[in-house]
Amino acid sequence: MLDPRGIVLSAQPEDEGRPAVTSNGTNYLVAWEKNPTGFASIYGARISAAGIVLDERPILVAADPAGHVALASDHRDYFLVWQDGRNGPVSNYDVFGAHLRNDGILVETNGFRISAGPGDEAFPSVAFGGTNYLVVWSDSREIDSLKMDVYGARVTLDGLVLDPEGIPIYRGTNWQWFAKVAFDGENYLVVWEDSRDFGAYDIYGARVGPSGELLDSGDFPINTSAFPQEFPSVCSGNSGSVLVLYQSFRPNPYGAVRAVGNLIRFIGPALTIDTGSDGHPHLIWNARIGKTYRVEFRPDAMLGSWVGLPGDVTALTATVEKTDDTIGSDSRRFYRLRELP
Repeated sequence: MLDPRGIVLSAQPEDEGRPAVTSNGTNYLVAWEKNPTGFASIYGARISAAGIVLDERPILVAADPAGHVALASDHRDYFLVWQDGRNGPVSNYDVFGAHLRNDGILVETNGFRISAGPGDEAFPSVAFGGTNYLVVWSDSREIDSLKMDVYGARVTLDGLVLDPEGIPIYRGTNWQWFAKVAFDGENYLVVWEDSRDFGAYDIYGARVGPSGELLDSGDFPINTSAFPQEFPSVCSGNSGSVLVLYQSFRPNPYGAVRAVGNLIRFIGPALTIDTGSDGHPHLIWNARIGKTYRVEFRPDAMLGSWVGLPGDVTALTATVEKTDDTIGSDSRRFYRLRELP
């Protein structure tokens, strides 16, 4: 640890919390809420790679009521998004954004509106996709249904909202919220907490292309085991892989909440894994009816030869499942899916 005493970004008398951080490859940008337990304002400060605070006077990004800030960078400048209550009870919370230059200058000093439908648009997240940003949020525009859905919109580097009505990433029953987004080098992966089955929360995801189109025929399950999975987070890695993390209750052997994750790499159709009560991996994917698929595995994510599981699967429905009952209790496997010609 290079800074055992921590780096003090702000020493205001009010409470400050809920920080978020990103990097442009040279410096970091940290943003936080001032007075996060009530009506909050959003501030930010840049930090150099050497740990030097470059903005001794924090930058005011948004005055109250604002909160739940999220950040991304285009590898030069920064983009911040947050939920904003400036328009009051008429439109409730909206999603606003602002660009911050790498020299610390806030471009849109009052922010600009990204979503403004009826009901709340809240808990935003943002990722840069090489050309534009994708902002996602929880949306209650169907105000009579007592639920939230997942929507998104692309925003250019100049602040133009390309999808002013929002992209309906998932609209379903009950609550879908706390969406997070990452870019895997080709497409965006959006993940969220989902209660569509009237029981414990599960983790679902969907891919969005750079042009705003939904891929894989819509959403797909990431973890739907019997116990609650909540508060997802997602980060892109090398070679198109994406790590999805969330908290999950595990009855045995711990009997407590633990951090659990899925490493996902998209090769063809999206493949997700759920460990069933029998302890075997259940592999699930969205398929094209009539097509034949082969599931392959190897013990290392990057090394070794791929070995096919016995029995290719011909899709009779749009969702296909196959169980790997050949894996031992002490084994580790990485899977990929092939659509056969």
